[in-house]
Amino acid sequence: MKITGILFMILLIPCLTTAQVNTENLRADEKEGFSGNVSLRYGMAMGNSEYLSFTPAARIDYNTIRYNSFIAASYNRKQSELKKGREYLLAHKGFAHVRSARRFNSFLSWEVFGQWEFNEFISLERRLLGGTGARMNLLSRLFVPSIRLILGMGGMFEHEVYTAEDAKALWRSTNYITFNWNFSKQGSLHTTAYYQVAVAEPHDFRILSDSGLKFRLASWLVFGTSAGLRFDNDPIAGVVKKYDLELNNDLTVEF
Repeated sequence: MKITGILFMILLIPCLTTAQVNTENLRADEKEGFSGNVSLRYGMAMGNSEYLSFTPAARIDYNTIRYNSFIAASYNRKQSELKKGREYLLAHKGFAHVRSARRFNSFLSWEVFGQWEFNEFISLERRLLGGTGARMNLLSRLFVPSIRLILGMGGMFEHEVYTAEDAKALWRSTNYITFNWNFSKQGSLHTTAYYQVAVAEPHDFRILSDSGLKFRLASWLVFGTSAGLRFDNDPIAGVVKKYDLELNNDLTVEF
């Protein structure tokens, strides 16, 4: 039974806590036409710590010469079985995101996006947001085919409903920089950093950093490992720490 637990853990390094969705790393390679992928993370532990974790995710892309669009969704539930058969929920969250970008040239694109999200662990019943912004290709693949450096700058309107306090509706500036390096035909490295600040309340800002490695095991199968850090300078009442750390392994089937 111990060996079985270790094999399942290879598919998932457990989420330590939650992080705001990093949509930049949801993007697929921009080949023309329809494409997509589905992934499933499943984890378990036995012994002094016992829990089950289940995370399905899916994405569909549609690309043309001028337009890049995708929709992505994910759900995560993680529960621990305590003594006397009682269960304790360690994580319960999900999101759906849609985004479309219009390319003007090899340097500049303009994108619009929308997102729905919930997260019981931070008392977030729902977060709805919509926004738009510029996406700039700082390092063209024409010059360095294996490396991509992107800068994004824009704004969004965000509406949040919490169980522990009043709903919030505000405008935020949303900005990001992302670096992708295909260091071999089978391997790639990505890292992204977001900075999101409330326009009317500069002390209310978030920083999100996400980095990871991907290895192609077959033409249709990819193994990935990633680490994400989220810092919220103005969390809701009852949240003890301003930062969250998340580590993941996953297998993805592409089509």
